[in-house]
Amino acid sequence: MVGLTGARLLALVMAAVLLWSASAMAGSETVPVLGQFGENRYAATEAMRRLQGILDLVYGEAALQPEYVSVPFNRAVQQVQVQPDSCLSAVTRTPETESQFLWLFPVTQTRVIVIVAAPPHFPDTDVSLETLRRNQADGIVSLDGAGQVVLQKADIRHDSRPAADTVVKMVAAGRVRYGVLLAVTFDLLDAADKSAVRVLGDLQVQTIWHACNTAFPPQQADRLKAAHGRVQRDGRLGQLYAGFGLAQPRP
Repeated sequence: MVGLTGARLLALVMAAVLLWSASAMAGSETVPVLGQFGENRYAATEAMRRLQGILDLVYGEAALQPEYVSVPFNRAVQQVQVQPDSCLSAVTRTPETESQFLWLFPVTQTRVIVIVAAPPHFPDTDVSLETLRRNQADGIVSLDGAGQVVLQKADIRHDSRPAADTVVKMVAAGRVRYGVLLAVTFDLLDAADKSAVRVLGDLQVQTIWHACNTAFPPQQADRLKAAHGRVQRDGRLGQLYAGFGLAQPRP
């Protein structure tokens, strides 16, 4: 029997998810899901395509239909906090954010990394929150999202940008000393975009969750949690993660 290539396996898995979701969600209830969908950079669209595949599977199993709304991360957080029937596609779960959302299930685990210019404008050899705090006057830029949350929690002064390639360009040009973003986003950037920077190291490993407004309808929340449990137990979720080349996150 001829083995499946990674690309062919992923295509088959995604096709199965789409067919399952289409049949399961016919005539189902709609849930607004806010996130950075529809970005025109490959890194954003590829990462969000994977996330949508995961959400489509779970929502389809729950007979709910996600209505994807493209909103920058910071605005998405603000809108979900005031819109009772809405959910946030993915957000970092921390002690500081614990009470801000209703946490449904983990969607991915990733590293928050720090990048610097290559060749360096500064003699950096190690990375830590203390290093960033000590050198914050030289400039730090973070991609909107998980890295930004880490810096805010540590009370480290920084700017933020909605696009990963902008963060990379600012670091490469020496406009800031450090860039902070998710490894999964950085890895998906074009090689040409990354050639002028290097990864200094990991700042933190985080689990990213699908979360909703704290007043999200309890029956829908229960259906989504139960659906996530079913597709996890029967292997469909694991197959999807394997097709994406990702490790399945644990709560």
